[in-house]
Amino acid sequence: MYPFYKPVYSSQFPVLSGDNISNSTVNSKLKTENYFVCLGRVVPYKRFDLAIEACNHLRYNLKIFTNTRNAESERLQKLSGPTIQWIFRATDEEVGDELAGADGFIMPQEEDF
Repeated sequence: MYPFYKPVYSSQFPVLSGDNISNSTVNSKLKTENYFVCLGRVVPYKRFDLAIEACNHLRYNLKIFTNTRNAESERLQKLSGPTIQWIFRATDEEVGDELAGADGFIMPQEEDF
């Protein structure tokens, strides 16, 4: 049976292009460091707190890339344990290299669609 409506699918393309990732950086990162990455504006609905609490509890390394400095980011920095690294104002190339070497990308936000 088919649903009464046809879902509409769309593609979300990444902000970064593959040109920002260098092979030498990827190979060295994969061999030396295990970590996850969060990326985006620090606002409550993005739920960075879930990723921080999970990585604190499991003792996983987490790198958070953002340009946001507000009350929420300050609260979350206080919540962060020793395995959480905050990186502000990174270049596209730095973010691309870190994403390429990461074990995974954590995106815990609540979507309203």
